[in-house]
Amino acid sequence: MRLSGINKRNKMIAVRVNAEEYEAIRRNAGELDVASYVRAAALEKPPPEIEKTPPAIPSADIERYIESLRGIELLAALPDSGLAAVYNKIKIKKYKKNDLVFLQEAPNSYVYFILSGSVRITQLSEEGKEIVIAIHRAGSFFGEMSLIDGRSVSANVYSAERSTIGLLTREDFFSLLYGRKEVLQSLLKILCQRIRSSNEKIEILNSNNASQRIKILFIMLSKKYGIETNNGIHLNLRLSHQDIANLTGMVRETVTRTLSKWTKNGDISLSAKKFIHLNNSFFEEYPNM
Repeated sequence: MRLSGINKRNKMIAVRVNAEEYEAIRRNAGELDVASYVRAAALEKPPPEIEKTPPAIPSADIERYIESLRGIELLAALPDSGLAAVYNKIKIKKYKKNDLVFLQEAPNSYVYFILSGSVRITQLSEEGKEIVIAIHRAGSFFGEMSLIDGRSVSANVYSAERSTIGLLTREDFFSLLYGRKEVLQSLLKILCQRIRSSNEKIEILNSNNASQRIKILFIMLSKKYGIETNNGIHLNLRLSHQDIANLTGMVRETVTRTLSKWTKNGDISLSAKKFIHLNNSFFEEYPNM
């Protein structure tokens, strides 16, 4: 099939339309300007796209997302209506393992709510070594600091596993803080907790003893992710040997040797899924913790 048109100089422009293109024209005849399609083909450009309505999110997924928002520490005091209002404002994004969420020194316009999965917050040392500042899991949030002080983000953020994150804009974040006193109070409390965690992190890095560094880290993590049992505390957080090495500023081989020694002594137990159980004997050096 050959379609022809005459340009301003009365020259013929012949455009060959193959069977597939013809079917596209025929199917979209009521919605697509055929002349536009042919002009685009003549210029070797793709045809104009028809706007499609994004698929509706199933109600079951909406309920699941709202339930995940209920688990966000910043939003825990909100009633159902408040959580639904936040859901209507956020943008849902999914990340694969090790995907970059945002880059250090980049401008930021969102606060990020971790609905599922986890992320690691990192910085690079002067030697180019990655230092893990923190690991945030589902129920936590990040990005608020750069929204509050207006500066660029101070660290890199990568997804530590497949994760679903809700993004709330700067304007909606401040509307939430100003409109909900309970959220503002939660934010102040959480920021204080993070300052304390930073002080503990400094204590870890100030120690020259490998075992001491890892013990301080595990005790710090047990306060946030620990589940008490009859024989100690279970850390409800997956940690590889490399994760622990990054968090303590040590090499992985040193971490492996230390954990092997503690496992043999019965101080800790390791699961195949990278969960760690701190047995009662682990805390004998720290009776007040």
